[in-house]
Amino acid sequence: MAIVPEDQTGLITFAVPAGTHSIAVGWGATPLRLALGALSGLAAIGVAAVLIVGQGRPDDRRQTIDRRRKSNDQRPATSLPRRELAALGLLAMALLGVKTIFSQIESPLRRVGAPPVTTPGVITGGELSFEGYKLNRDAVPAGGAFDIDMAWTAVAPPSVDYQTDVWLAGPDGLIWSVKGTERPRVYEDAPPTRLWAAGEWAWDSREVRVLSGAPPGRYDLVLTLFDRATLAPVTLTDTTTGAAIGPTTIIGQIDVANPDTPPDFAPQYPLTATVAPGLRLLGYNQDRATAAPGESVLLTLFWECDDPTACRQLTMRLYEEDDLVKEWPLPVIRDGFPADAWPAHGRLRGQHLLRLPATLESGVYRFFLDDGVALGELQVVAPERHMLPPPLTLTLGASFATAEGQPVATLVGLASDSPLPSCSPAPTPDAMCAVPLVWRADAETPINYRVFVHLVDIAGHIIAQSDAEPHNWTRPTTGWLPGEYVTDVHTLALPETLPPGPLSLRVGLYDPDRNARLLTGGADFVAIDR
Repeated sequence: MAIVPEDQTGLITFAVPAGTHSIAVGWGATPLRLALGALSGLAAIGVAAVLIVGQGRPDDRRQTIDRRRKSNDQRPATSLPRRELAALGLLAMALLGVKTIFSQIESPLRRVGAPPVTTPGVITGGELSFEGYKLNRDAVPAGGAFDIDMAWTAVAPPSVDYQTDVWLAGPDGLIWSVKGTERPRVYEDAPPTRLWAAGEWAWDSREVRVLSGAPPGRYDLVLTLFDRATLAPVTLTDTTTGAAIGPTTIIGQIDVANPDTPPDFAPQYPLTATVAPGLRLLGYNQDRATAAPGESVLLTLFWECDDPTACRQLTMRLYEEDDLVKEWPLPVIRDGFPADAWPAHGRLRGQHLLRLPATLESGVYRFFLDDGVALGELQVVAPERHMLPPPLTLTLGASFATAEGQPVATLVGLASDSPLPSCSPAPTPDAMCAVPLVWRADAETPINYRVFVHLVDIAGHIIAQSDAEPHNWTRPTTGWLPGEYVTDVHTLALPETLPPGPLSLRVGLYDPDRNARLLTGGADFVAIDR
């Protein structure tokens, strides 16, 4: 079976037909490998022949040695031949020159001066400081790729191996680049961050590939930093203000342009349907087949438009059998997208994040587009809801609301049932501990808030943390009903050593899209000191 190198990584790929197969991967010799092996064999034979011939006859070798001894006896015992002295001098000068040259050359952790970034940064995460970045191009066509070189400095010896990821976010807040960036094929690798010393900086290069058919415009560069071992995101901090930003932040922008050639779409579900005069749907993607009430489903629609003035609005509907349960008026591409921004070839993709109603019951639903164009099915599984609070070990009663005073939820307290030892009052170093939160929904909300739990020292420095959607990403706040109680256990991985002095927990809710925290009693978190 023929193999094909994968474009981005160089990994081998091969087509596997449908059915059950046994795959055996073996290591064989290519014509080039055989030729190079033969060349190496000939070189070895040549070296052996030179050595054998160079030995000469014993009598000839003895006469040569005698002549050299007589010649050396005529020189002072402490002196070297003039030719050898010259060779040693040249060697010393060469070594000095090489040292001088290499002392000026940068290595992954030996840098001359400050990082040569074009866009400076003012962010810290863990023991690293983000110094800024540079791009290999100012604009990129949809479907193309660009490299971003980020400079990081260790402000203290890192305790873990950190890794970054970068993606493009559009004005709609959706991701418009291929998930999971790779390092460029030609890049200067740096050692794992745990090998960095304080004050050293290095490049972190990523290749970002724009989705084919992405609409033209300016996109945000979004950065996240996480622990490679646990995949736990690191809370980023603004170095100028000291304020926590969150697990992601915008570090800059880049322009995306229409390519000259039409994209070759490969939708998950291909079809050809005329939705409106001059507007054809070439297929769609649906990011999930099962969801819970309040969760969001991402639909990607692949379009071909002949008349941009007619390619503006559509309606998405959700049915349970023959019953309409929800409809969404949607732009074909996105709000405010101008007709003259359509490419000449007419092909673009639109992405739409549809939030399901929190009141949906379990069942099978189906999406329909405008005049009966059937799309994918969706299995909705409603959670078991609890309208009475569980037993508590600590009562808090902290109500969280928006900056405008709109109530969202109340942190009732800590549950008594926990799968791990509690993180308070005395956490154990190099261990896992649990924070079993109990929330009560005070109102329905269209925002999917996340919960942060930070274990901090007396100075407020984060020792361990958890940032996630409630109940291990399975109970989004958009699916909470007023009066419902939700148990939300967060697990913290503690470091090998803990700082002296009292430790405390800080718990709160935040909007990940705006990096805005909810407020409780004039603060943006609840402190649990025990």
